[in-house]
Parts: sequence; structure tokens; C-alpha cells
Amino acid sequence: MPSDIRDTDSDSNTHDARDTDRTGDTAPADESTTLSRRRLLGTAAATGTAGLAGCSAPLVQVRTTTDTVEREFDTADVSRIRVGDADAAVAFERTDGDTVRVRAHKRARGSTEVDELELRSRVEGGALYLGTHEPPVVGIGGGSVDLAVFVPGEVAVDRVRTDDGSVTLRGVSGDPTVETGDGDVVASDVRGDLDAATEDGDVTVERTTGVVAARSDDGDVLVRAPGSIGDLRTGDGDVTAEIPVVDGPATVRSRDGDVTAEIGEALDATIDATTGDGNVTATGIGTVETVTDTHVAGTLGEGTDELRVHTDDGDVTLTSLS
Repeated sequence: MPSDIRDTDSDSNTHDARDTDRTGDTAPADESTTLSRRRLLGTAAATGTAGLAGCSAPLVQVRTTTDTVEREFDTADVSRIRVGDADAAVAFERTDGDTVRVRAHKRARGSTEVDELELRSRVEGGALYLGTHEPPVVGIGGGSVDLAVFVPGEVAVDRVRTDDGSVTLRGVSGDPTVETGDGDVVASDVRGDLDAATEDGDVTVERTTGVVAARSDDGDVLVRAPGSIGDLRTGDGDVTAEIPVVDGPATVRSRDGDVTAEIGEALDATIDATTGDGNVTATGIGTVETVTDTHVAGTLGEGTDELRVHTDDGDVTLTSLS
């Protein structure tokens, strides 16, 4: 599977998409026509200004230009979607119909032209690969390409990676692995397992049918109504999780923050909750065997699995999931 993501010429294994420029005329157009029209209409595109000024320096006007492009892909050719090499926000939302629609919102600043910002796509082996490209910036300039992907229920979201932006999943299917270098991850009504990670941001997950694993280096982790949980971790922030059952040994942990775990009646596991600097409290979770200010341990059900709850610096609260 090629690692780069770019537009390719049509052949027996590659399918063209219908590309629509949303700035004005909405009729389908090929890439060269679209780019030529954008260049001609550049002066008519939406513009904004940003000020850079010192106390006595003259105001410098920085042009902002936007454009939106759409492409469509038949579900007969696409069974799963992967996003890589993105550098801004990515959002997935379930839709009806038999086409995957990809909307790219481009925003160019300063010396960067809007048609230098690219949406890249290809279909190969039943997978739709998406990515974006921004040119190197010299002086005042730059830009971003936000992606919005509308996905029929039979198409799985496989993997999503962006370096700088939030990732949102609403109502999609598959077992997605989601990563962002700088931004929040928000997922709801995902039908399948979910593995979500951010280096700098919050992770919020509500209503999944499968196993949820979530990690943040710097941010809060919140999980509500999962099918079950795997590991939930943050380096700097709070963890709040409903835990109906666990998928094998599971750890819920913060290095610097509070941890709150709501334990379901069906949980069949040993539980060990500790803190390095704070208090551990347990209410209504059944029989516990060890109780101190900093340590609670017990067995729920037959103790088939293992749940560890810990914070290095903060409080741990265990309650029943009502």
C-alpha cells in the first residue's frame, strides 16, 4: 500500500472523483479547470485582514482568501477510508446515499495563493485515501485545508491522522484509529471499536458499541456509554469514565489530575485503585478488601479481568454506574 497520498491518473485500479468548486459555479469540473477558474476569480474571493503593528509602525494588511472544493466517490468503489498527511481539522459524519462526499475548505493567507492548497485523493483496493498539502511558507503567508467527509453507513472509517487540528466522528462505523498532534478528539455514536489519541487536547467519547481506548499527553479524557473500555490515559488532566465492562486488563490513569470511574454491575474484574498524592474513595461498588486513604482494592464478580485506576497527583473516586 503506497504511503504517499496524491491525485493519480486513471487506470484499472484507480477511480476518478467528481470534483466541484464551491466558490461559484457548482457544476463538476476537472482539477485543471477548477484551478484556472480560481486563479481568475482570486480577486473576487472572500478576503479578510489581520493587523501586525507596533506602537509607531504602520499597519500591515494580511490578505485572507478562502475557497471550498467538493469531490464524490461511489460506494461501489470504496469500502473504507483513511486520512493521512493532513494538517488541519478533519470531521466525519454519517450520511445517507451511495456516495462518499469530501468537502475541503481552503484558507490562504498573505503571499500564499488559495490554489496552492491541495486536497489529495485516490482510490486503491477498495480504500479511499485522503490528504492535504500546504506549500512551504516564506515571509508572511501560509494556509490550511479543513476536511469534512460525509460517509454512508456501509463505508468504514479506518484510520485518521492530522498533525494540527481537531478530529470529529459522528455516527460512523468501522474500528477507527484516530490521532492528532495538536487538537481535540470528539466521537459520538461510533459503531465499532475506537482508539483515539492526541498529544495536546481533550478526548471526548460518547456512545460506542465497541471497545474505547483513549490517550492524551496534555488534556482531559471523558468516556460515556462505551461498549467496554481498554486503556484510558492522560499525562496532564482529569480522566472521567463510565466502565460497564473491560476488554481484558485495563488501566485508567492520570499522571497529574483526578480520576473518576463509574463501575457497572456487570464488571467482572479485580480492581486496584491508588494515588501517589491525594485520596481514594469508593462508594457502592460492592465488596472491597483493602481500604486506606490512598489505596482501595477488591474483587467484582469472579474477578476474571483486571482494572487498575491510578493517579500520581490527584484524587481517585470510584462510584457505581447507575
